[in-house]
Amino acid sequence: MTDFNENLHIEKKASGQADINSVPFTEVEQPGPASLAQQAKGFWVTFSTMFKKNQTVQYPDVKAPTAPRFHGRHQLNRHPDGLEKCIGCELCAWACPADAILVEGGNNTPGNQMSPGERHGAVYQINYLRCIFCGLCVEACPTRALTMTNQPAHLL
Repeated sequence: MTDFNENLHIEKKASGQADINSVPFTEVEQPGPASLAQQAKGFWVTFSTMFKKNQTVQYPDVKAPTAPRFHGRHQLNRHPDGLEKCIGCELCAWACPADAILVEGGNNTPGNQMSPGERHGAVYQINYLRCIFCGLCVEACPTRALTMTNQPAHLL
C-alpha cells in the first residue's frame, strides 16, 4: 500500500499539482485589545439607552393607531336608498391574485330588487386566511361597491 501512495505522490509532483505540505504559511498580525477610551466610547451607546423610556405597546389593552392608507377589512357599500352597489360582475374575484374572493351573481326580480341593475351579488365571501390585502379587488370594482376600511382584519 505504501508503494501506491509513493507513486501517487511522485505523479502529483511530476504533473505540477501542489502537495498539501507545500502550501505557504503567512502569519497575520492580530490587533491587541482596544484602549480604555475606545472601550468607553463603545459602552456609552448602551449606557445612554438604559435611562430612556421603553417604546413597548401593551397590545391587547392598548391598540396602536393604524396609518391612514392602511389596507384593512373589506366593506361592501350601499347606495343612499339602501340598494346594494354590487352588481355581481365578479371582477373583484378575477383580479384577486390570492383567489380569496368568491362572488356568485344573481338576477334581480321585480318583486326582489336588490341593486339598481339587472344583477346583484347573491353570494359574496372573502377568505381572510388567503387575502394578502393588496387592494386589487377595490381597483377592479366598476361600481365602487367594495372598499377597504382602516380596521385591521384580525379584529373580526
